[in-house]
Order: sequence, then C-alpha cells, then structure tokens
Amino acid sequence: MARKVSTSDALTRPLPNPLIPFTLTLNLSSKNEF
Repeated sequence: MARKVSTSDALTRPLPNPLIPFTLTLNLSSKNEF
C-alpha cells in the first residue's frame, strides 16, 4: 500500500530530504503561474 506524503507531514517530520524544499518551491512557483 503506497503511502501519500503530504506537505504537512514533510514539515512536521524533519527528514534530511533535499526533495522536500524542492517540491515546496515547485508548488509555490506553480501556484504563482496560475
């Protein structure tokens, strides 16, 4: 069963994952696009 990781999970869980800030900035830029 694949578990979906939400942004709140990524923020509350301090994981040394470089993809977390990358996805956050990507979400912000995509929101600014539309």
